[in-house]
Amino acid sequence: GRHSMGSSPIRAVASTQDGDHYAVSTRFECRIYNRSKGSSSWHMARDEQTTEYAATCACWFEGGSLGMAVAIGGGSGGTSVLLRSVGGSVFISEDTGCEVLAMSSLNHRDMLVVSHGDCPRSYCSWDAGSEMKRSIVAYTIHIGDGCLTPTYKMRGHSSCPINLATKRDEIVTAASGDDDTIRYWTLPSPHT
Repeated sequence: GRHSMGSSPIRAVASTQDGDHYAVSTRFECRIYNRSKGSSSWHMARDEQTTEYAATCACWFEGGSLGMAVAIGGGSGGTSVLLRSVGGSVFISEDTGCEVLAMSSLNHRDMLVVSHGDCPRSYCSWDAGSEMKRSIVAYTIHIGDGCLTPTYKMRGHSSCPINLATKRDEIVTAASGDDDTIRYWTLPSPHT
């Protein structure tokens, strides 16, 4: 099938494992599509978001305590993460204090892994934002409290880690610029 997102260029696409649902974000909106039904289940315009523009990265949660949900974040210097159910209910809308460059989900732990870039000037004096700068952070999702808690912080790139991928407890990150490296991380067992 084919869906039109208007004249604005697509910035992010994320699909569920079965490929039946996908999130598409442009500069001005984000939509969730159900491929088998050929329809959009919810639509979010720019003024509903906590960042200036629609997300530049997205990932899915399938199973676990979240059911089926999508996380979107970033934008033009965007520092926010929004976690929504497929039906459109907002679980979490949180400003992380640092640019959100890439995201991936750890369904079995109810965690969101975020690659952070630089901190906007308004956050330069904020300790939490500066701690996240150019790092990979695994956030624990607390639906009841509507918040994200930074649980693990991984550093090692000298420039912004622009992309990441996860598989179970393993994280692969890539940075460009002066760094130009790929790094591998393993999260500690949740039972230790």
